Amino acid sequence: MGAFSWSVQVWSSRETLLKDWELDPEKCAYRIEALHDYLNTENQTPQEIRSKIQEESIKVSSEFVKGLKELEMAIKTMTTPSAAILHITRSKIAAKNLKFMLNTELCKEISDLLEVIPAVTMASLLADVVSCSEKIAESVHELASLAKFKSMKPELVAERKPGLRNVECS
Repeated sequence: MGAFSWSVQVWSSRETLLKDWELDPEKCAYRIEALHDYLNTENQTPQEIRSKIQEESIKVSSEFVKGLKELEMAIKTMTTPSAAILHITRSKIAAKNLKFMLNTELCKEISDLLEVIPAVTMASLLADVVSCSEKIAESVHELASLAKFKSMKPELVAERKPGLRNVECS
């Protein structure tokens, strides 16, 4: 297959993926920007609430970033994304834990529901961003399949990411 026909096939597949999954890169960027703006404003979340959700929020964010970095590396090196799904799944679990914590534990402890609204807003934005990352990962996996990206051997993945030696790669 010539380079032109290959690029047309990949581009048309990209368009189909965007339509099928309603993946709009601008919407993902807007969600990330909204989260950034929200976190950089003076919100009125009490310190006790912030301290309780901080650990889970950091887990969501760090796993999300690790997943996106894996996807970026996969595209740059034209290799199948090996650990991206692991990180995105971890961020999704952490986001669910954060929402659960806000819905159960914190709502019971707080007498004024208005105090929890900023934290719930932040958790909702984080969950939206994680949802976008899942769709991005699916698109990158589809691209890897269509473009016939090389598979990384588990040993190479383990060398690149020492903390992931026990992760099985397909």
